[in-house]
Amino acid sequence: MSENLNTNLWNSVKKYFTVPMVILAMEMILIIWQITDDLLEGFSFYSWNISEILINYEGGFVRRGLLGQMIYVACNTFSFSTYYTVISICVVSLGVYFYLFFKGFLNKKIPPFIAGSVLLAAAPVFSRDWVRKDVLIIVFFILILKLFYTTAMRSTLMANLLLSVGILIHESLFFITFPILTFLQIAENKCLHLTFNKFYSFVIPIFTFLTVCIFSGNEQTVEAILNSWNLHDKTIENAVTSLSWSLEFGVRIAFAQGKAFTDNGLIFPPLVWLIISASVFYILINLSIFFADIHKKLKYRKFMLTVALIQLTAVVPLFILGCDYGRWFFYWSSTSIAAFLFVPENTVDYIIRFMRIKDSFFTENPIFVSEKMSLYILFIILGIPGYIMNTENYLNSTFIYKMITKLSLIFNYFL
Repeated sequence: MSENLNTNLWNSVKKYFTVPMVILAMEMILIIWQITDDLLEGFSFYSWNISEILINYEGGFVRRGLLGQMIYVACNTFSFSTYYTVISICVVSLGVYFYLFFKGFLNKKIPPFIAGSVLLAAAPVFSRDWVRKDVLIIVFFILILKLFYTTAMRSTLMANLLLSVGILIHESLFFITFPILTFLQIAENKCLHLTFNKFYSFVIPIFTFLTVCIFSGNEQTVEAILNSWNLHDKTIENAVTSLSWSLEFGVRIAFAQGKAFTDNGLIFPPLVWLIISASVFYILINLSIFFADIHKKLKYRKFMLTVALIQLTAVVPLFILGCDYGRWFFYWSSTSIAAFLFVPENTVDYIIRFMRIKDSFFTENPIFVSEKMSLYILFIILGIPGYIMNTENYLNSTFIYKMITKLSLIFNYFL
C-alpha cells in the first residue's frame, strides 16, 4: 500500500517537475519581479518608454500619433491620470500578449514555457521596454493574423483595415506584417488565378504607410505635442523629439552605435549581434522538435525555415533605420512564432508543397536538432539587450543571470 502511494506521489512529482515546467515557473517569478520593480521605481514622462506613447495629433497629423491622441482625449474628458493610463495600457497589452502565446502553445501541445522566454515575453520585460508600443504592436499582428484566417466575409479586407489602424499607432507594424500577409495570400492562391480582387484590400495599408512616412513630423509638431502634455523641457531627447530627426540622422545613429566597441574595446557589437541572430534563427527553425509526430516535425521545420527568413528580411530595414536592435529581434522572434502558432495547418501544407528542398536536408542537416536539451540550454543562456551591446546589458537580458541575481538577493536578505 505504502509502495503504491510512494509510486503515485513520485509519478505526480515527475509530471509537474519537468524541465519545461521548472523553466516556466522561474520565468514567471522573474517577469513578475521585474515588472514590480519597474512599477515601484516608475518611469519619467521624458523617458522614451512613456514619451513614445504620448505622441498625439495636437500638432497636426503625424506618424505614431493615434494611441497618444486617444489617451489625450480620454484623460482630458474623464480626468484620468495620464501616467497610470499609459501604464495600464502596457500592463493589459503584456497580459494579452502572454495569454495569446501561452494558449497558442497549449493548443499546439507544445510546452508553454517558450511564452515567457527571452524570445517572447521576457525580452521586453528584462529590457524595461514592456512600457512601449512594441508589445501592443505584436498583439495587433496576432489579431490581424487570426482575422485573416477567419471564415467571415471579407476577412482579408478587415485584416488590412486593422493593419492600417496599427500603422497609425506605429509604422513598424507595416514592416513586420505586410510582407507575411502578402506571402500567405499568394501561397493560398498559388493554384488559382491571381486577380486584383484578391489583393485590392492591400492597397489600404500601403496608402496608410506612405501617408505616415510623409507626415513624419517636424520641430513645430514636437513643440505642440510637448506643450499638450505640459512638458516644458524641450532639451531632453525623447521619443517625441525624435519626430523632428531626419532619416539621415537616424541612420547615422544606428551605424555609429552598431560599430562602436564596448567594454573598453573588448566587445565588438556587430559580431555579438550576429551570434545572437544565428542563435535566434536556430531556435526558430527547431521549434517543431516539441511535436510528437515525426511528419509534423518535418512539415513545420520547412514552414519555419521559410517564415523565419521572411520575417528576418522584413525587420532588416528597422536595423538600418534604428539602433534599438533588441526590439527588432523581439519583432522577428514574436512574429515568426506567432505564424508558427496561428497560421492554419492547411496553409502550412500549401506552402511546403512548393518547396523544392529535399527532406534529407531537414533530417540530416546538423542545424536541425533531434533532441530538446540544446534548446533548453539556449533559452537559459541567450540574452538580447534592448539597445547597447555590452557585457552588463547582455547578462541582464539572460534568464540564468537574472535568476542568479534574484537568488543572491534572497540569500542576502536572510543571512
